[in-house]
Amino acid sequence: MTAPQTKQIIPIKVGWFGPQGAGKTTSAALLALALSKKIYGGAPVYVTDTEPGWQFLRHLFETEGVELIQRTETTFQAMCENLREAEKIGACVWNVDTLTIIWAELMQSFKEKNRGFIPIDKWGDIREMWNKQYVATFLNTALCCQALGRIGNVTEEIQDEQNPEKTKLVKVGTRFKAGGGEDFGYEPHLLLEVSLERKAKTKAGSKLEGEGRMVHRVDVMKDRTWALNGKVIRWSDKPGYQKGGYRQVWEAIKPHFDAVQRTARHVQIKTGTSSGALIPDSGESTYHRDRRRRDVLVEELDAAMQLLWGGNGQAEKRIRML
Repeated sequence: MTAPQTKQIIPIKVGWFGPQGAGKTTSAALLALALSKKIYGGAPVYVTDTEPGWQFLRHLFETEGVELIQRTETTFQAMCENLREAEKIGACVWNVDTLTIIWAELMQSFKEKNRGFIPIDKWGDIREMWNKQYVATFLNTALCCQALGRIGNVTEEIQDEQNPEKTKLVKVGTRFKAGGGEDFGYEPHLLLEVSLERKAKTKAGSKLEGEGRMVHRVDVMKDRTWALNGKVIRWSDKPGYQKGGYRQVWEAIKPHFDAVQRTARHVQIKTGTSSGALIPDSGESTYHRDRRRRDVLVEELDAAMQLLWGGNGQAEKRIRML
């Protein structure tokens, strides 16, 4: 008889973002603890901690008997190596806190190689390195992954109502501040925006604003399983940690975890290159070849118009414009 196969655990990929002090680190740590205790039999939790802040949460892991492996490194290269190390040593959850600092370090590294600025033709190299070495691994690894980042504003340029000849930038939303213009919010399967609310204290029938308990508010910005889409989740700040204190966060996120398990498989991204098909041996891409042909065509059209309707008179200029 063949031994029964153990059921595969489909890893979840979570992104947390918000302002400083909103509770991203503690919330992610509690979810990591829950996954270790409830799903992975107490397996270690690994964090690439850039600030660092997870040492202040070590007592949570000690209370639950879960090993916390903390690496306080801030470089893109170290982060990628940390993720591979977490796989090798049998961790169940890998965290990076904060991804915003890692992204800034990667851009700074390119600046130092290019005299203090990033040429436009280098952005493709940055995106390729980011997507191949980090994003693909983040999604493909069998570990549950959590990426924490700072909040960034999404703005649009609109016409100024007071002065129609001018425009102004208006905030239209928020984003996970890492990964450039596209930000990192697209990659995780569950994206959570964290903020703080203060519940007013009531005394003798009167509300005392600014004196009540703190509440962590979590807006579900995206859930690819639809289990939590559009929901607002709240959990209270606690004065201390008691064993099993991760339950409030776990019960809130568990519908997403359960929905991921029902997909029945961990789909991975197949990485590769189109260099052979799209870029000839000359090294000139299709885009650059088309642009060169377009420039030649524009020059030929201009020469033809000069031949047919040359001169600097208003009539000749108008004909060429038409």
